[in-house]
Amino acid sequence: MTRSRNKLATGREWIAINVPSAEAIDVVLPLAFQSFVLFLALDARSVSVPLLQQICRKLLTAGARFVSVWGPDCSRVHDAFDIAALELGLNNADAVIMTSSHANESLTEAVWFAANAAFPDEVYAAAASALVLFVVGSAAWAAEARQFLLAGTPIVDEA
Repeated sequence: MTRSRNKLATGREWIAINVPSAEAIDVVLPLAFQSFVLFLALDARSVSVPLLQQICRKLLTAGARFVSVWGPDCSRVHDAFDIAALELGLNNADAVIMTSSHANESLTEAVWFAANAAFPDEVYAAAASALVLFVVGSAAWAAEARQFLLAGTPIVDEA
């Protein structure tokens, strides 16, 4: 498990957490931030519905106020976060937990979005000061995402 706390040029603090499995997310909770933008990289194809619901509730309860997901079956994870936010009363007439999924993007493109363009609902604005990057089950994904954040999330010119 990797935990490092850094700061992007935008001023947003970030930590990167690499856990071996979805079940291991519990091991690192609670987090250092009261509220935060969450980036979750997970291959959810083999994650059961009950476990996925449990993960979503725990991460929202821990302070996730904008959730960005990436990886195989990330649309299902996205939907599970939306449902959990409703069940927890975080989505209501006054506020909403913003969510995004990035199935058709590279890992670095999805991380760039979470680091630079993910801003919570105004009611949850304090969460914009921190990014928690969770990578589940892949040391290669964790290394790629962490290196991209350490480099300052540079935009790659494809021209």
